[in-house]
Amino acid sequence: MTNLDQLTVSRNNQLVQSSYELSLDESRVMELAIAKIKFGEDAPATIDITAHEYGKVFSIDSSNVYRQLNKAAERLYERSIELLNFKGEESKRKFRIVQMCDYFPAEGKISLSFSDGIRPYLKIMKEKGNYTTYRLHQTKMLSSAHSIRLFGLLMQVKTIGKINISLEDLKQAFAVQDKYSTWGAFERRVIKPSVEALTEQTNYEVKYKAIKKGRPVVSIEFTFKVKDQLSFDYYNESQLNA
Repeated sequence: MTNLDQLTVSRNNQLVQSSYELSLDESRVMELAIAKIKFGEDAPATIDITAHEYGKVFSIDSSNVYRQLNKAAERLYERSIELLNFKGEESKRKFRIVQMCDYFPAEGKISLSFSDGIRPYLKIMKEKGNYTTYRLHQTKMLSSAHSIRLFGLLMQVKTIGKINISLEDLKQAFAVQDKYSTWGAFERRVIKPSVEALTEQTNYEVKYKAIKKGRPVVSIEFTFKVKDQLSFDYYNESQLNA
């Protein structure tokens, strides 16, 4: 039986840096499905997620878990991902996240198949080193898709604790490039609440600073550090993908 606390989310950094929009439940389903892929192996033809394990991982009440899982299954099939600069500057590739997603109410589960487009980015080759990995339980308390998204972006550099991302790339990563025309609106609706959530609901203290070129904001610098070293050491890097 799988120890849900030990599940690890691993994916190629190009996927981490890609552009996509998901709801909270869709994000959680995707995270849990990725965590069920064995490190270094191809994604299974189908991946099952039961309402019981979904509720247990994300601390969802049994009265709501079936509805939330069903809603995620209904919408996930329509979602797509856009890889940015995958073959040189300004190149893009777009594909569906899943090619099948079924909900079985009598069995209390969903079954999904990742698309052929995304599957190569879910098979992690450790020797290449171009991947991001973290324990699924680290995001279980996050209550917005944006905060989960930001957590993944920061985990690319978790050994450094610092990353600078251009404002344009950050908006694309959150798939809000056409939604917030000003830095003030983007900061207020996306960045500030996401940073606050990570600090309050994960084992990291996160800060950010807007970098300007003249008057306009051109990039955001994030810095972060572990708050509770003892808790962090229990699930440290050496134990991941063991």
